[in-house]
Amino acid sequence: MGNFNPTPQPPIVYAARMNFPHRTAILCSLLLAGSVAYATDPPLSLESIGDAFGISEGDVEALRKGKRVGGDLSLAADNELALSVGLRTTATPADLWTYQVKGRTFEVDPTIAQYGLIGDNAASSLATLTLPDVEIERLAKAEPGSDINLSTVEIESLQKIAASTTEPGARRDALLNGFRRILQGRVEAYRKGGLDAVVPYDRGKDKGGAPAVELEHALGELRATQKLAPRVYEAIANYPHSSLEGVKSDLYWIVHAAEDEVLVTLSHRVYAQQNDHTMFIDHRYYVNHTANSMQVVMVAVPAETGSIVFYANRTYTDLVAGMLGKIARGIGRTIMRSEIKGTVDAFQESADSP
Repeated sequence: MGNFNPTPQPPIVYAARMNFPHRTAILCSLLLAGSVAYATDPPLSLESIGDAFGISEGDVEALRKGKRVGGDLSLAADNELALSVGLRTTATPADLWTYQVKGRTFEVDPTIAQYGLIGDNAASSLATLTLPDVEIERLAKAEPGSDINLSTVEIESLQKIAASTTEPGARRDALLNGFRRILQGRVEAYRKGGLDAVVPYDRGKDKGGAPAVELEHALGELRATQKLAPRVYEAIANYPHSSLEGVKSDLYWIVHAAEDEVLVTLSHRVYAQQNDHTMFIDHRYYVNHTANSMQVVMVAVPAETGSIVFYANRTYTDLVAGMLGKIARGIGRTIMRSEIKGTVDAFQESADSP
């Protein structure tokens, strides 16, 4: 693992090697990142909220009785995976707000090796991000294609660094610093222009991965829940030109680890409280490989004892695109549903004792 030693951060918990099933598992756990609360006037019924999350009326009734339920969200893109979950927790929406604001979801996610809040100085905020040797080599060999998510200019910058020195230590440090600068550039561009400023990935042969287009699509699918939390929706849909009054908005960098491979993501998290509800939306507008982009939505609704939480995850990945996409999406959904159970369990156990 070389110098990959994120001591100040939560410990690394490694999964099995990331073939397609394990990569899909880490993708789904990537986005179990908080709770979302909002208020409505008049309040929507649980059935209406469940319907927006692809959960049937029968399953909403089971949810009221304490059973965890799952739903399927419609898919409109051939590289998309999507699912939803409903669960009961003894934590109140106010408890979950505190849980979210304090970053507890990062601490309980077994795949997170490192994370950091991005302050006004993005370069300083990213200075502690580290990578294992295998990921440094991925940077050294960067070229257009599906193995790495970078723009043409970003790839050329890493190629130039890799060719500038052969001394292992200096080369490693230079490539890591070069990647930090790439992340810094993407953060600063996003802060200035939102999704419109997210640079596409160079896939070669005049092809490109388009995380901005994918997240715009995800927001379109989210309109069914827009009336649950219009301020939260507006804050992320029109960022950076939206009003943040009554809304908390944070940018994070996150490193997810599985054996000797890691996923580095840039995250924009928006959450709000109103009355007795809480709502959260998370956009992963950059991922270094395996996935293209991701969106998670969570809503916490007060229940007789604690809360009912609705969760929806949309992940875009070229692993399930192409000729066998339909089969791959079916397998991916099954894996997602199975593997996310452990992360949901960790979330629920921690939330029940905030």
